[in-house]
Amino acid sequence: MSGDATVIERLAACVALPSPTPPGDVARVADWVAGRAADFGASVTRQHVTPVADNVLASLRFGDGPRLVFNSHLDVVDPSSQDWATPPYEPVVRDGHMVGRGTCDAKGSLVAMLCAMERLAARPSVLTGEILLTAVMGEEAGGLGSRHLVAQGLRADAAVVGEPTGLTVARAHKGTYMKRLRFRGRAAHSASPWLGRN
Repeated sequence: MSGDATVIERLAACVALPSPTPPGDVARVADWVAGRAADFGASVTRQHVTPVADNVLASLRFGDGPRLVFNSHLDVVDPSSQDWATPPYEPVVRDGHMVGRGTCDAKGSLVAMLCAMERLAARPSVLTGEILLTAVMGEEAGGLGSRHLVAQGLRADAAVVGEPTGLTVARAHKGTYMKRLRFRGRAAHSASPWLGRN
């Protein structure tokens, strides 16, 4: 089987595991990621964040050197917020693109990162340092998993964050500034603003 076919099959398998937020139960996807990473020899740890959701960390060490973090998330937007021509957790390839909840945001990057790590694990002499995959929960609920990861003291020399950018590399991030405000209306996710009342 070619490497591309492997990536496509693994993405389909990952997308088929529901992990919508809400409710935020990512256990099946977390187990799948942990199993795939263990299969190619990564050191896997789980960070318990909520009763139904862990972060999964998978590390490959190639001796002393810098740490590169791969980051993606396990949860997806609840598919009931949109109309689907096909069941959202039964991915199909249409016109050269896979369609299914999470294929783009962000199981596509998650699976690509896992497959890249697997290929590197088979050629340990090509790198020095560490590659650490941080597959976080709760990104669609305000970044709960990422905040937990940072609170645990994560440090890195560089990071690749797998979010949809239209295949354009974004070299910086706008950052965030948070305040607590109260408004009257009905909240909705930014992927489906028409469900809310602004």
